[in-house]
Parts: sequence; structure tokens; C-alpha cells
Amino acid sequence: MRTMCIAVIECDSPIDPVRERLGTYGDMFERLLNSGLRSLKWENKVNLKVTKTSVVDNPVFPSPETYDAILLTGSKWDAFSDSGWIIELTKYVAKIFKETTKLILGICFGHQIIARALGASIGRGSKGWEIAVEPIALSEPGWSLFGKETLVCH
Repeated sequence: MRTMCIAVIECDSPIDPVRERLGTYGDMFERLLNSGLRSLKWENKVNLKVTKTSVVDNPVFPSPETYDAILLTGSKWDAFSDSGWIIELTKYVAKIFKETTKLILGICFGHQIIARALGASIGRGSKGWEIAVEPIALSEPGWSLFGKETLVCH
């Protein structure tokens, strides 16, 4: 059985009633990842080890040698802010991309941090918050991975 180590970087904390019922964002993603393994019938092939690190109040990041992939959670904060922890997170992600081949997945705020770390311009949308299901056109590697030309994602 292969062990896969995932570092979940918690970029926010759920509101109290949600946290009391469902735990932290890291707890939620750990359950979702394990559920995905079960639905793929991989629970006997992959042992998932999840490390959760909250970085808002204390931006200390896990060493890349300790994980196979990193997941950046969503957040109520602006990814384009110049708050100290957001700048440090952006630098950390840029360093991971530059110096390793680690897999990085960003959820909402997290994908904006990835874009910022790679030099993309990010900012507030002119029409306000976006919450929608959108078609995503895939490139050739995406076609081979998913077996289709388009994914529909939130």
C-alpha cells in the first residue's frame, strides 16, 4: 500500500457553528479526500496521511520533503492583499513551484494564491463575487487525463 502525504494549508477558519459541526477546513478536506479514495475503491491501495497547518495567525509552512501534494483552502481574505501572511504564503507557493515538482491544488482563494505566485494579475471582480458552474476547456494533457475536452466546475 502506498502512503500519500497531503499538506492542507488552512487559509481561514470556518465560523463557529460550522467548525463545531464539521471541524476545520483541513478536517473537511481530509474527509472529502478519503471519501474520494473509497469511491474509487482505492482505500486498500493508498493510505492517505493529511497534515493540517493553519497559516493566518502564524505563517509557518510545512517542509516540501514531508508531503507529496499541497492543498490550499479557501478563505474570506483577499488573495491580492498585502497582509504579511498572504505575502508569505504567496512566496512559499512560488518557491514550491520553482524548486520542486510537488502537486499543488488551490480551492477558490487557494487557486488565486497559486495564480499570484506564478505572476498572474489578480484582483476584485468588477461584477462582485462569482459563484457559478463554468465549462473549462482542457488542453491535450487534460484530454488524456479526463477523457474529454471540457470539464464543468464550480
